Amino acid sequence: KGNIDARHNLGTFEYERDNHDDALRHWKLAAEAGDEDAVKCLWMYFSKGKLSKADLENTLRVHKDAIDEMNSEDRERLIAKDQADDGDEVLAGIYHSYYDGEIKAKELTKMLKAYHNTK
Repeated sequence: KGNIDARHNLGTFEYERDNHDDALRHWKLAAEAGDEDAVKCLWMYFSKGKLSKADLENTLRVHKDAIDEMNSEDRERLIAKDQADDGDEVLAGIYHSYYDGEIKAKELTKMLKAYHNTK
C-alpha cells in the first residue's frame, strides 16, 4: 500500500484537481493503513453524499483494525508524527526524532519534560 503520508498526499493532489474518484481511492487506502486525516477526508465526502454509508463503515472497520494491530510503540510514533506536524519547530524536531525511530519512548519523555521546563 506504500507510504501512508504519500497516499494521503496523492488524495489531496487529486482532490485539488477535481479527480474525486482518485482522491477517494487514495484516501481509503491511507485510512485503511491507519491515517486519521484520511478518515476526516472520507467523512467530508460522506457528508456531501459522495461516499456511501457502507463504504465509509467498511473503511472505518479496516482503519480500526489497522490501529488495533499496531503495537503501542507504533501507535505512539503515529501520534508523535501528527503532533510534530502541528507544533513549533523545536517540538516538531523532538517528535520527528521519535517518529523516525532515532530516540525511544523513555528518551522522548525526558526531552519533552526538558522542553516544557524551558517554557
